[in-house]
Amino acid sequence: MGRSVWMALLLALCAFQPAQSLELSLKGSNVYLSGLINLGDNAKFEAFLLVNRGKSLRMVHLDSPGGWSGDMQEIARAIRKAGLSTAVDASRATCASACTVLFAAGVQRYYYNAERISEGVRKADTAPGLGYHGASNSRSTIISGGQGPGTGTQQVINMYYEMGSGQAAKLVTQADPSQLYMINGQTALSMGIATSTSRP
Repeated sequence: MGRSVWMALLLALCAFQPAQSLELSLKGSNVYLSGLINLGDNAKFEAFLLVNRGKSLRMVHLDSPGGWSGDMQEIARAIRKAGLSTAVDASRATCASACTVLFAAGVQRYYYNAERISEGVRKADTAPGLGYHGASNSRSTIISGGQGPGTGTQQVINMYYEMGSGQAAKLVTQADPSQLYMINGQTALSMGIATSTSRP
């Protein structure tokens, strides 16, 4: 096989690799989850919990821009089933889009260093803090011409209710997929999205 064919195969393989894969690490009883939630990452997360089941895990620290909603659902359910708390350090960690459902899954939810977050709609980027928006993928879109949430957005809303964080449902329709609706610690606490604004 010629060099040009090998290069074409290599480029094709690279094209299918996630730009930012999900990373999981452990420090004491704390799980650190960072990166994009890709297809199949629910199995990766569940395997991680299984391997570390004897280590008295208590909390998942989140730093993710979001990702696949199907995998998000199963990771959220695994967090809740394991009785884990969740934490976002708004001075350095991003928890946007699907990640906000993972945050909602915590039995206790710590959103700290978030008092200076500027609330409201902003361009979607990797700014620290909790950021909400409607889902966008090939199968679903957010509000179009005032028609209400698309399938993916409704899936996210349903998960907030399943996790007992229904107030968060009001936030996803405040920003389209190219934007984020950011909230500070006091708002998260008053809406029941966070249970504490103190460092865990």
